[in-house]
Amino acid sequence: MKITKHRIAALSIDYEAKSLALSDRKGNVFRANEASILRLIASDDVSFAGKINFRGHEIAVYANNDCVPTEENIVAGHIVFKNGPAEFANLPVAEKYAYLRLTRDKKYHGVFSCFPDEITPKKFELYANLETLTTIRFLPEGTRWVSPSFKACSRGIISTFLIDDQLESIDFYSFKWLKLWNYKGKRNKPLMANFDWLLEFQSGLVMNWTMERDAKTTSSGEIHCISIDDGSLLWTQRFPHQVDSLQKENDDTFLALASDKLYRLASATGDVIATLDTGFSNILNSHFLFIADEFCFAFNSEEQIMHIIHLDEFRIVDTLNMQGRKERFATYAPKKIGRKVYVSIKLSGFQQMLAEIDLDALDLNFEYEHQPNLNIVVPTDGYGPITMTADGEYLGDLLRYIEFTAVELAEREGNEGRSLGSNKHFNGVISVTCRNTDTDGFNLEDCFRRLKAAIERETNRWGMRCGKGKNPITFEYRFES
Repeated sequence: MKITKHRIAALSIDYEAKSLALSDRKGNVFRANEASILRLIASDDVSFAGKINFRGHEIAVYANNDCVPTEENIVAGHIVFKNGPAEFANLPVAEKYAYLRLTRDKKYHGVFSCFPDEITPKKFELYANLETLTTIRFLPEGTRWVSPSFKACSRGIISTFLIDDQLESIDFYSFKWLKLWNYKGKRNKPLMANFDWLLEFQSGLVMNWTMERDAKTTSSGEIHCISIDDGSLLWTQRFPHQVDSLQKENDDTFLALASDKLYRLASATGDVIATLDTGFSNILNSHFLFIADEFCFAFNSEEQIMHIIHLDEFRIVDTLNMQGRKERFATYAPKKIGRKVYVSIKLSGFQQMLAEIDLDALDLNFEYEHQPNLNIVVPTDGYGPITMTADGEYLGDLLRYIEFTAVELAEREGNEGRSLGSNKHFNGVISVTCRNTDTDGFNLEDCFRRLKAAIERETNRWGMRCGKGKNPITFEYRFES
């Protein structure tokens, strides 16, 4: 597989126009495609924005680019809705959150867990539908030691929860939360553990049923198909290894990845139609599938291998092997935009990049981020800060690299609240000096103020400390010309 690297300076994603563009430092745009995520922009107090449509009204949504869409962030004002009608402004926070998530994920409906507020003292589930612009609340009955999880399909809502250590109970509701049927069976892990645990067909619901909780390897896997009409068991198929991932091909067939084998099965009967050897090791929770047009991508996130499988020929046509590289596949579903597939790849615990796979050429393109030359000094005596110095670097490269470098230094040299930690000479301050920085028209002070907030928020969230666990990590900066 051919790998191409580009140096990226700007990423612009427009949700309404369904466009994604990456540009270099000279402003040359070298790709633009459909996108299903929010638009990223630079603004006075925000760094990403998007739009949602509420009953014919276009509402702008603003937030920081590292802000997670949650009810708490809406309440705290970290996510702001502008130009919306009074009807939307008066909605409960939970309903605003549901509409935001549905628009962001480009879905038509879904179920969201909402937390207590002044109006509703108990946690509840909210079903939201963007086609009808309706929301319906549901308070689960009874108390269970494991809270139920919910998932919406085209004909209703599925609830799943563990009754005891192994017995799984599934309830099926109408969209008005009317309970229609219940199905029980033995499982070792809640169904909601995987993003691809359930497939919906006209004949029934195909579910990945067997998964072990603690073992690193497994000896068996199982798939159940349950009737949508009455919850009866239609068929069962067993495998010699755990089923890691399910993907729907069409109305008649689906794929099941079980360690070293990829199976094609008939949705109506569960019969195995074809089998393909993947060569993957039998490692728990490390494999997943993604279908894009005539190809299927089979990922092994533990051994860092990705197969591209031509579905018509049902054979492996290309393989990307990243064993021995620092880059690692992220363990969640890629995105397909036109004839391009976008895969998240982790560079470290705090940095990711976007890889693009062209389905016509089967080439992999990913962002190459120039690594600035930073002079880093870690204290080895006394009690002082970690210092970093950069000279003549481009601002965009500095911001990206300093952020994850500072956090990794804090993790390595700090002690996360335990004993004296790795470096008793580190006082918790990370100080950066930037000389002759190429700002490209941006405000240095504003950019580093945001960088300081991001680093201190991240290190605080992970409990990184120094000085016998008492001192938080702080970030300081200054500029010289």
